[in-house]
Amino acid sequence: MFMSQESSPLSRDPGPGDPSGDEQTEDASVDLPDAFEAAVASRPSVDPAYRETVHGLSERLRALQRPINILSVLKWPKDVEEAFFAANCEQQPQVTRETYPALRYDAGELRRGFEDLHGDIRNQLGRFNPVGQLLAQRCLEWRETVAMLEARGTPDFARIAGLLYGRTGDAFHAAGPTTADLGIDLAGRLERIEDAGLLPPDERTMDARAGAAWLSERLDRVFTDDPVRVEVSDEIVAEAIAGADRIRLRADAMFSERALRILEVHEAYVHVATTMNGRRQPILTFLDKGPPSTTISQEGLAVLVEITAFTSHPTRLRRINDRVEAIHQAEDGATFLEVYRWFSDREHTPRAAYNDTMRIFRGSLPDEGPFPKDLAYARGFVQVYNFLRIAVSRGQVRRLGLLFTGKTALERIDLLFHAYDEGVLDPPRYLPPHFADLAGLASWLAYSGFLNQVDLDRIEDDYVRLL
Repeated sequence: MFMSQESSPLSRDPGPGDPSGDEQTEDASVDLPDAFEAAVASRPSVDPAYRETVHGLSERLRALQRPINILSVLKWPKDVEEAFFAANCEQQPQVTRETYPALRYDAGELRRGFEDLHGDIRNQLGRFNPVGQLLAQRCLEWRETVAMLEARGTPDFARIAGLLYGRTGDAFHAAGPTTADLGIDLAGRLERIEDAGLLPPDERTMDARAGAAWLSERLDRVFTDDPVRVEVSDEIVAEAIAGADRIRLRADAMFSERALRILEVHEAYVHVATTMNGRRQPILTFLDKGPPSTTISQEGLAVLVEITAFTSHPTRLRRINDRVEAIHQAEDGATFLEVYRWFSDREHTPRAAYNDTMRIFRGSLPDEGPFPKDLAYARGFVQVYNFLRIAVSRGQVRRLGLLFTGKTALERIDLLFHAYDEGVLDPPRYLPPHFADLAGLASWLAYSGFLNQVDLDRIEDDYVRLL
């Protein structure tokens, strides 16, 4: 199911640098691993001095970003949850600035380190070198991320987090719909699907330990050279979370086989794989970790992969969409208690409602605005989907695999294309199967360009009698 760049015996597509490549979108199979192999072989050699300069700057960035762990320093301790339920869920959680653990580094010194590196990048690579621009942008974004973490438990936290992760009012294009509009539209569609009563419930009968055993067996077949550990943890908020080489399942969570397949596709095929692909970069070594902008693209890519692999479920999409609405409410001034009651009314169990609400307010205060990271799933999906659709329409299918080269941000993918063409970025080792051979996905995306021009309301008027 899961193919590595070194092992996929498929047909060929012209690689970057082949002038005929843009016109050859009609091939029956678009094999990225083989295309990458051919392209790498034809790329000019990298000047040793330039390679050493870029590698040295990359290593400095990697060292600076290493101690930053965003989510672990935002979570609320268990005693806050217990006190909330002891008060019959009628009082705001007792969260202050002192609730959050101290950072394990000197934030001021780290910010200055990013600023110093930013200056050295400009001095050594100039302002217009694509790799230099990529490195410099990462420095500035990491600096702002550190400032956000310094502001935990204050009104400034939500303000900075909104700048980094986005807000529900952000438009997808000029004068276009917003993330909030997406949430409203999707909510209506999902409600109609649920009201039809045709989808069987996704019964969760496996506990975390049984789920870990099931998932481990699947991943052992895939990551033969880079083992992935599956562990049970009582220290995470989400049902599951992926790290560099492990996936953790929350100890009190229950899983269905579908839920575990989603983890296999979403967490392993994307989050773990992009980390491993980043670790394998010999020059741009910082790509194994990314700031908030990469979270938006990576989560969007992961949702796209799970949907196109037919592993997702409307119930899961509803949970993702509920968080968009909850963040919107918090942006408009709703408190933790108000959002908690809204989740409870959405048929969440009390503990599930608490965990979902805590995700919205972690890092912040119960009445000081949201941490909008969970917008990344829906917003990122739309952005990545549109990028893939346009890439197919313009004959740039062979570029799509570069999204998996590490922790990449879609808004800076053009800089990675330049880095790849000049030989300082290696292609990804691990690709999901429908990104290794893009024939099926490219065919679907080719039709989608026209389907998006169809007036669905007019079509519905014509077709409604058929239903």
